[in-house]
Amino acid sequence: MKAQRLFILIAGILPLTVFGQLVIAPGTEMNSGGTPDIVIQAIGNFSNGSAFDFATTTLTLDLKSNDQTLTGTVVAAQVNVEGGMNKFINGNLTVTRGITFTSGFLKPGASGKLLYTGSENELKGASLNSFVDGIFTVRHSGRIFFPVGDLGGTGDALYAPARLESGSASDEIGITVTKGNAALTPDASEPVALEFDNTRYWTVSATNPVAVSSRVSLSLNNIADFSSGLSPVVVESSSTGGTAVSLGSSSNDASFVTSRRPFTQAILAIGGSEEVVVKVHDIITPFTKDGFNDNLYIENIDKYSINKVSILDRWGVPVNEWRNFTNYDDPINPNSDGYDFTKLSPGSYICIVEYGDEGGGSKKISQMISVLKTN
Repeated sequence: MKAQRLFILIAGILPLTVFGQLVIAPGTEMNSGGTPDIVIQAIGNFSNGSAFDFATTTLTLDLKSNDQTLTGTVVAAQVNVEGGMNKFINGNLTVTRGITFTSGFLKPGASGKLLYTGSENELKGASLNSFVDGIFTVRHSGRIFFPVGDLGGTGDALYAPARLESGSASDEIGITVTKGNAALTPDASEPVALEFDNTRYWTVSATNPVAVSSRVSLSLNNIADFSSGLSPVVVESSSTGGTAVSLGSSSNDASFVTSRRPFTQAILAIGGSEEVVVKVHDIITPFTKDGFNDNLYIENIDKYSINKVSILDRWGVPVNEWRNFTNYDDPINPNSDGYDFTKLSPGSYICIVEYGDEGGGSKKISQMISVLKTN
């Protein structure tokens, strides 16, 4: 006779209400026939010490009491956060379908992990009263929502979710938010004024950072207004206390600011920046060769990763086109195509500039330019 107990879960629906705590002891053998639906309404601690991970079941885990601790390895299709207060995850909780936040906080500890692998882009109910306080890890392709916040121990909860425009079905990405000042300073190469919000910052961890390559949206919940003339942008840095660069802003609404470019660093925050304006200089004087206005010049075109520049004559006939145009006097990446602007007859032309960033949409401006023959 085996020393261990045999717990057989019959296929079907098995509701289990736990008023104390459910402990599946180490060494317990658990099996299930078919793919049963199991609902566990836990009003106490939940511990799985067996090798059974519920992966062959449709497990709904209702976390219903004020304070609970989950240990061991649990794979659940659905987790419902109810009952208020903290749900401490000191084991490995994987959720394969969805999480519904009603009341209470999921708190992955130093020895715990919360992993979401479902297909839902937006998890239900997350708010100031219910969110993930800690690292929320996701393995999911497409758009990803991170319902993260920080209780902070002061009674003043911060709910500051983040969203990635794209993820990876094979690589895990984790995000947490921290109340406090990341102590960032502007990179010396920043071309415009840049200030930083000092109330929160986000930390990103990934098993394969290269696979992230995504634009990111950060919550503007309770962000104080920046000084006059500055607009919210996403900034990134390799560490707290480090230098930060602006990733720009492709869109702002009342809730989120979205970066114009994909992020590559571990620390994300919100900054205030002057808007980067692309401007075409409207005069070219190529015949004098005095080093002034000899070539077409477009201010700030280097701040965008993709562009197409076209020059049309007064009748709209294309004269020349550049893909990923750079200025001829750019100190880092000067244009070396050798185009001779003296081929243009003196007169008026139309310059059309289309610019943007990979995956971030594009903008288009048109500017009349004059080619002058001066003495």
